[in-house]
Amino acid sequence: MSKNESNATEWYCKQLDGHTVYEFLAVQQNITENKSRRLVDAVVINPGSGYMKVKGADASMGEQDVVIVQTKAKRLSMSVIGQALCSIELLKVFGPRSMKSVIVCKETDAALEPICDLYGLEVVLAPEEIWKKN
Repeated sequence: MSKNESNATEWYCKQLDGHTVYEFLAVQQNITENKSRRLVDAVVINPGSGYMKVKGADASMGEQDVVIVQTKAKRLSMSVIGQALCSIELLKVFGPRSMKSVIVCKETDAALEPICDLYGLEVVLAPEEIWKKN
């Protein structure tokens, strides 16, 4: 994740006010099983329970409400939509009670936003000043 994407991810996760794991390891690499390492930009567990950074190993999603966050420092794209959709499926193995996938980006795309709506993906535009932070 780029520095700008990290800033935007943190900005959004703090608004959710839950236990937050940044760069959550959704899939561990396993060459013999032909699995590549897959990271999710952030996972927020139990939004509204108080913001706290949590290490991935300490995060328990079982029977919890979870928000998946994927961030791109550019316009909404088919690739980030694919990441947001795949993240939902990859995190099901952790047994959350509910999941919502959110895309944080710089600009929307009028052709793609209805597709996000169709699949229940939320699109959030981070303010311009977030992208300019260093």
